[in-house]
Amino acid sequence: MTRRPACDDLVAALVVVALSAALLALAYIGLYARYMADDYCTAAALHKSGFVKAQLGWYAGWTGRFSFSFVLAAAESVGPAVVPFLPASALACWLVGAVWSVYRIALLIGWPRPLLTSLALGELVVFATLNGAHNIAQSLYWQSGMLTYIPPLILFTFYVAVACRGLKRRLKGRAATPELLAGGLLAFIAGGFSESYALLQAGALLLASVACYKYAPDTFRRATLPLVFAGLVGALLAACVVVLAPGNAVRMGYFPAPPNLLKLTAISLYDSAGFIAYTTYLSPLTTLMSVALPALLSFYLQHEHPERSCGLNLRRWVRLLLLPPLIGFALIFLCTVPSVYGTSGFLPERARIIPQFVLVCVAVCWGCLAGVILSGRLRTRWRLSSWTLTAATVAVVTLLLLPPVAAARRTLALAAGAKAAAARWDEMDRSLRAARERGVMDMTVAPADDVETRFGAARNELQIERDAGNVKNKCVARYYGINSVRAE
Repeated sequence: MTRRPACDDLVAALVVVALSAALLALAYIGLYARYMADDYCTAAALHKSGFVKAQLGWYAGWTGRFSFSFVLAAAESVGPAVVPFLPASALACWLVGAVWSVYRIALLIGWPRPLLTSLALGELVVFATLNGAHNIAQSLYWQSGMLTYIPPLILFTFYVAVACRGLKRRLKGRAATPELLAGGLLAFIAGGFSESYALLQAGALLLASVACYKYAPDTFRRATLPLVFAGLVGALLAACVVVLAPGNAVRMGYFPAPPNLLKLTAISLYDSAGFIAYTTYLSPLTTLMSVALPALLSFYLQHEHPERSCGLNLRRWVRLLLLPPLIGFALIFLCTVPSVYGTSGFLPERARIIPQFVLVCVAVCWGCLAGVILSGRLRTRWRLSSWTLTAATVAVVTLLLLPPVAAARRTLALAAGAKAAAARWDEMDRSLRAARERGVMDMTVAPADDVETRFGAARNELQIERDAGNVKNKCVARYYGINSVRAE
């Protein structure tokens, strides 16, 4: 007799298809990405100084983001031809890491049918982070922005997967030396991409170490602490390298003096609360999906396997539900502190993809806990008919499918404009290279005032200006080896 597919299997399969379509649409639009703003500046510096000297110069004269500098130099060594493939490559790596990390967690806790649900939740994390981004053009399609803020999130997912794999080995009494070394290395590399992530990562791993030491059972604590501590050591080393860079003082010289501790705390708290409220306002259905999908999946998994209940009473479950929001707010606060300190301003829109990732992960964890509680309460207090349960599931699934379907449609609608912008950039690139060959040193090019909006941004900041003395225009001129360039 053929086994009837479980309801959670059907839900997960439908969501996987819808989320895949939305992510593929994002990757497709990325094929029309080109150089913008700082890309020209760093590429010109690389061509002038060479691979190693350029990175040393950035560290001494601008930023301590050593991992970002290395990856950026590698990308710009290939040239503009690599830019269209960076968004799709980042999405693919991120998706692999997210699915693998959820899968390893599922194996660790004995989650039934882990592969399909891991696909659904892994895709959800990536999709919800990007769909709720405050400026997806700068966070995903701008080379300099994407290589600063998305790679550490990718590496975090791989760190979680490696740590869970090592934990399972240690719980079985086996050594996990490769996982210890890999975890420390991943945390070190990830911390070198941005100050916001470096502080977030160090704070998160320190909090995990303290929580594990104080509250975990002895066997679990002995198995887990070395893995978390290895990551913490890597994170702290990376933070030190980033913070001690001489270039930080140079870059901070362009901004007001750092606020005092009280003002720093107040602004960071205000920015954190405002970020959460504004993100929920911008993408309410995506926020709801981040909670509802894991809640629905965990509800059915718990409903089908009630013997897996951990036996906590309702009061303790409620207390447990309060922890993720509190921890999430504290971590988002850590994300904002470096920006407030270094620039006396809020976190830039492109950098907000980091706290957005934190917000999504917290929502997913909270949804899983809520689903387990709801399943237990309904099983013990109320008896729902199969028809009622099916009708409720259909309604929830329909709601869950709306965000990715709408996002895919919205993204694909940008294709014509993005393609036109790419064609205009290609023509400008050819004309500037030809002008240099002819010895023409001052060029006027067709205006490109709406490149970022063609990739889904609300406004434009990275385009070439009509003023040849603008910093961005000067970088373009240096990159092409001419005296000046301006938009007509």
